Amino acid sequence: MQKNDKKVLTIKSNFVYNFYVLTKNNIKLILYSVILILTTAVVFKVNFCFADTSVFYARIINPSTMLYEMPTLESQPLFKLPQTYFVEILDKENDTFYSARFCDIQGFVKIGEVQFVKNEPLNKFPKQQFVRAVDKCGLDLRSSPTTVLGTQNILKVIPYLYNNIIFYGFVDGEDAIPQNTRSWIFCKYVFNEEKTNIQTFECGFLYSFYCDNFSPKIPNNTELSEVIEAPSFEKIIESGGPGNPILTLSPVIQGVVVVALCLPCLALIYFLRKPTKLVHEQNIATQKTLSSKKIKKSKGSDYYEID
Repeated sequence: MQKNDKKVLTIKSNFVYNFYVLTKNNIKLILYSVILILTTAVVFKVNFCFADTSVFYARIINPSTMLYEMPTLESQPLFKLPQTYFVEILDKENDTFYSARFCDIQGFVKIGEVQFVKNEPLNKFPKQQFVRAVDKCGLDLRSSPTTVLGTQNILKVIPYLYNNIIFYGFVDGEDAIPQNTRSWIFCKYVFNEEKTNIQTFECGFLYSFYCDNFSPKIPNNTELSEVIEAPSFEKIIESGGPGNPILTLSPVIQGVVVVALCLPCLALIYFLRKPTKLVHEQNIATQKTLSSKKIKKSKGSDYYEID
């Protein structure tokens, strides 16, 4: 065996021995620390939730299906989803809405207006379209499809003929030009910050009369997909939950409860450690007594011996 190999084995043996000694000498402390942690967890009844993390896709089967901003019927619709295409279903929000994602826009869809499919579709979303702003004074990007609020809902002003604007869909809003159209576009305005030159974006609504370069009609998706039953989206809770009375207390009271539970355990750990410490101190005192019984001292030519 090589010299280096022996050195490595020696280092490993020393490490294992030191770890063994450390564990053996502190086994009580380790065990009761574990008991302390488990006691706190039991009192607070830590939740263990298991949910299906699979990604689900659903086909849009209703020609008037909207992607909503919030999971309520009174919420502002963002845009109409293209029939025959798909949305990614994230969760069941309530009895009326699923949490869903279309392209990179997250919102909510009505439960009865989509149909789950077995596998991930090849063509989930339509081909990306861009629109161009053609208002010579600059086109206002707004947080809602109306001009009634004046400047209050203006997010950005898009320059004339700017075309890095991603189109998502149409939504009805205010007829900003009387007797013209109520059609607005939900879009993503992509631009560079003036100071940092870092690319960023802002999503909002544009009045469609001042936009061009987009196709108002999206071709149907003829992809065939196997239909499945809607998943339950139910979470399994092992213990605890919203009804746990401890969790309803204020943070200060919870802290007091934790301290009150920890003190007896800490006292128990102390009294378990104390005998070991006393024995160690007694051994040291005994060794000192034995070593001091006979002291030899040489000073020059003199010799002293003390019994």
